[in-house]
Amino acid sequence: MNRLLILFILCFQLHPLAYAQPSKQQKRNLMAFSKLFGYVRYFYPADELQNDSCWNAIAIYGIQRMLTVKNDKGLIAELRALFCPLVPQAKIDFSDKIDSFTLTDTVNNCKDRLVYWQHQGFGLNSNMSVPFRSIRVNSKIEYDQNKSPLSYFSVTKVLQLEKYKGKPFVFTLDITAKPTSDNYKDNLFAGPCLSSEDLEELNTERKAIAEVKESFIFRGTIDRNLPLIQFGCYIDPSVENVQINSPQLFIHNSDNKLIPIDLDLAELIDFSGDLNIERTKYAFMIGKVRHEPLFNREIKAGEVIRKELVSDISVLIPLSLYSNGIHTYPVVDSATLDRFQKKASVKFLGQDEKAIETRLACLIQAWNVLKHSFPYWKEASAAPDSIFERSLEKAFFDVDKQDFLSTLQLLTVPLNDGQMYVDLYNETKDDATASVPLLATSIDNRIFVKMVMDQDLSKRVQIGDEIMNINGRSAMEYLREKEDLISGSQQWKRSKGLTILFNGPKHSSLKMKLRTAEGEKRIQIPRSEMSRAPQNNSVSLYQRATGWINKALYYVDLTSDKFGTNPYILQEMDEAKAIIFDMRGYPPATISSAQMLNQIQEQLTTSEIIGHRIYVPQILYPDYQNVHYKVLTHLIHPAQKRWKAKAYFLTDANAISVSETYLSVIKDHKLGTIIGQATAGADGAVNILLLPHGYRLRFSGTLVKTNTGSKHYLVGVIPDIEVKPTLEALKERRDEILERAIELAEQDIQSAAIGK
Repeated sequence: MNRLLILFILCFQLHPLAYAQPSKQQKRNLMAFSKLFGYVRYFYPADELQNDSCWNAIAIYGIQRMLTVKNDKGLIAELRALFCPLVPQAKIDFSDKIDSFTLTDTVNNCKDRLVYWQHQGFGLNSNMSVPFRSIRVNSKIEYDQNKSPLSYFSVTKVLQLEKYKGKPFVFTLDITAKPTSDNYKDNLFAGPCLSSEDLEELNTERKAIAEVKESFIFRGTIDRNLPLIQFGCYIDPSVENVQINSPQLFIHNSDNKLIPIDLDLAELIDFSGDLNIERTKYAFMIGKVRHEPLFNREIKAGEVIRKELVSDISVLIPLSLYSNGIHTYPVVDSATLDRFQKKASVKFLGQDEKAIETRLACLIQAWNVLKHSFPYWKEASAAPDSIFERSLEKAFFDVDKQDFLSTLQLLTVPLNDGQMYVDLYNETKDDATASVPLLATSIDNRIFVKMVMDQDLSKRVQIGDEIMNINGRSAMEYLREKEDLISGSQQWKRSKGLTILFNGPKHSSLKMKLRTAEGEKRIQIPRSEMSRAPQNNSVSLYQRATGWINKALYYVDLTSDKFGTNPYILQEMDEAKAIIFDMRGYPPATISSAQMLNQIQEQLTTSEIIGHRIYVPQILYPDYQNVHYKVLTHLIHPAQKRWKAKAYFLTDANAISVSETYLSVIKDHKLGTIIGQATAGADGAVNILLLPHGYRLRFSGTLVKTNTGSKHYLVGVIPDIEVKPTLEALKERRDEILERAIELAEQDIQSAAIGK
């Protein structure tokens, strides 16, 4: 019987209070709603629908309705009632009754511009940097200083204006911004900043600026409670070539005459940071009026989404809308949105997170993000619909957060993405699970003790003892059930399955049957330690400090927390005849570590080379169809003074993401010899979706290929010399991969000496 099915049945048996299994019609209703939800959420560009809380409400309310629909006629009627007020031009009907329509001008002279979605990946987190962005081309930009990456700059230094408290002022200056493209022209503005309550512009609308100089006049009143003030500006970093000239300040005296005030000007290029945040009341903003395209492909007027929601029921939705520059047309029914919000508000205030609607709302949003933006669907083990159906059924039986967390994990498993992981990001530690002070490894499909981390336990359990049974079940069967909750390649699943092998309920015990040198024994170990997460690196028995192995051979642990902090490492490597770099894991996420990794690559190359290629999806259409890619790469230049040493790299399935980016360059350009086992096969930029109630989904948002164009996903970096683990070496606590590298390096050093 399929292990996932066993897991599903166990969940049902353990939770008698769970919801009843959904009927065939309910599953059909929820599938239709979920697909339509995603099409409208991510591809219909109406202004009124650009609010996350709005979509949470629509999901909750829609699911409630879907659970009560009895037949397909009712399903069509309910979908129309839910979505037609939001998408007035939508057609939802039996498939043979869907006809076409023309995108018409619903308001006179409204064809100023066409608004449509462009996704570079999916821009899910406003605080994330490139490459992931989602915009509605030609839509009005709404700035929020708490979310938008705006930089504050001083125009003047701090001014002593105490004697002018309560006096009106006039502040003038000239602004130019040279456009870098035709899209830029007439798409810039300068105007009052949102935080400048006392700063008013002469004209009420923000004033457009382009290549020619524009003069601006701001009016306000010197705050009685803040005599020390500073004039400054917030500049949208996407606006280039900004120049601010001729700032002047005038104060109205008692005769209402304008008196010029001498200004002590600041260097605009000097970033003021948050030091003067209380003095930036008199700040204006320079930004863009509307969103420019992310790439040069576009949606044309009249293009539509025509999709089958479930068998025999289809939908037709426009992919673009006309806008007059202020809002899109047709206008969405605000009364409908208000009704959704009121119906769902209690659910998303956290008062009813156990309700089936809240779980399904999270599931629907996670599934749709993956359905439309995940770049490796060709490598998935199942189609999107079947993945959703299986997760949907399990969600009905979940009782608590941990139950539903496993449902979201099961959603990710068939996508085979080693960087994909679901957790509860707003909990500082996992109080529901714990582990024992043991680590395990597998050799020839048998499981052995790899490390004992408790002195008393080491008297009963030895490294190399075989683990035969765990809690009365075959140890390999127990491990495979852990692997069933992990997404990724087989080598990654095995490595991380062993990492979480002993996780279980807090305050519980683990029963094991061992085969030892003295014979079989049974032990019971309390789960007294924090649980281990699968994304954590495995602890190695053989970690050694960076330094000399002998007079000619140097060892560097690239995964050590101390890597990158020792300024003498590069100098010492310069003296070595051979260097072994250990990349069995993940390098520290620090600037110094990244800089040193770059320096190592520069030392190893003799000519300019291209680094790893990353392909960022450029998405216009749903269901990840007709996707183009933006290629991101970087050039690696050789160092002026290079090492004479040969390089050897150690790796295994714990190497993932950045480690693989680095090792792929070594492999593709033959910069060193790679020894060990295949890496995880999951690289590229990670995208993050934050879901209600603290769930977080991380996944690979970009495609990665080798420099030769071959497949990297699931395959990983294949070592030049493979080293398989042996039980003999485990018991003797020998690092076979490092031993093989030392042997090879010493042979090469000796050969080089003879050659001289």
